[in-house]
Amino acid sequence: MPCESFIGGMIVVSNQCVSKCFLLLCQNWSEYAEKTWPDTDEGRKSARAYLEMVTMCFADIPDEVLEMATLHCISTLTFWPKIAELRAATTDILINQLGLPTSGEAWAEVRRALKAYNPNPQTRPRTPFPWSSPLVEQALDAAGGMAAFAMSDVIQIPVWQAHFTKAYEDLVRKTRANVQALPQVREAMRLAVGEETKKLESRS
Repeated sequence: MPCESFIGGMIVVSNQCVSKCFLLLCQNWSEYAEKTWPDTDEGRKSARAYLEMVTMCFADIPDEVLEMATLHCISTLTFWPKIAELRAATTDILINQLGLPTSGEAWAEVRRALKAYNPNPQTRPRTPFPWSSPLVEQALDAAGGMAAFAMSDVIQIPVWQAHFTKAYEDLVRKTRANVQALPQVREAMRLAVGEETKKLESRS
């Protein structure tokens, strides 16, 4: 097929993984590929520009994750995936690899940590509680912290659970958004936050 002719010669893009994924998509949606990137000089030029853009958008994604995401799109979508859809698929895979607990599992973990908690710093075990993810501890801190939770009344537990769940789900959403964002966007946001921090410090 036309796509194979210029992919095979590796003249479109140097990233072999992107080329391989592109070929898989071409094979699955051959009619769309042949119409969009015909075997002509213009077709090759267009394909080269497309693959250069894909390479830039997935520069931070491991090759095996991009391949898995491509196969996932092929098996679940009925049309050639947009870059945003492919990026979302890679995000799902990366988030799954983090092994984040559900909000219910995270709250159960907090309850187990409460049973093991010792409010006395002098007799408290040196080994910290083995949280399954830093996000669980961060969410608990955002909700008020273990010390305050340990001193709360039993009837306040549902309120604590609600605050913790909201904090945890917000952290998971932020983590997902950070993973899905392009590296260039993450860097721009980091620089913007740094500049804003400098301005606030200069005013104080």
